[in-house]
Amino acid sequence: MFDPLQSSTYKNQRCSTSFCTILPQYGCTSNQLCWFRYSYVDKSIVEGILAFEMLLFEDGASNVKLPGIVFGSVHSEGNPNPALLKVPGLVASAV
Repeated sequence: MFDPLQSSTYKNQRCSTSFCTILPQYGCTSNQLCWFRYSYVDKSIVEGILAFEMLLFEDGASNVKLPGIVFGSVHSEGNPNPALLKVPGLVASAV
């Protein structure tokens, strides 16, 4: 489980960024962060804050760093699809 409070590179995105404004359903929180809602075909819904993060992958011999990854840090789910919880590589946020 990903915990953004334990990351030195995690950064919430402001609602004025182009990453935010291209989302189909977005808005601004009271402190100007990018809030989003995304609905899936199966009627499941996720809501959260858009963020940047650097992902680090280790292969045993070296590390691969991917800076500036934009993703949704999901804070609530409506009608969650249980199958999504079993998807390898899905980043789930603890916050």
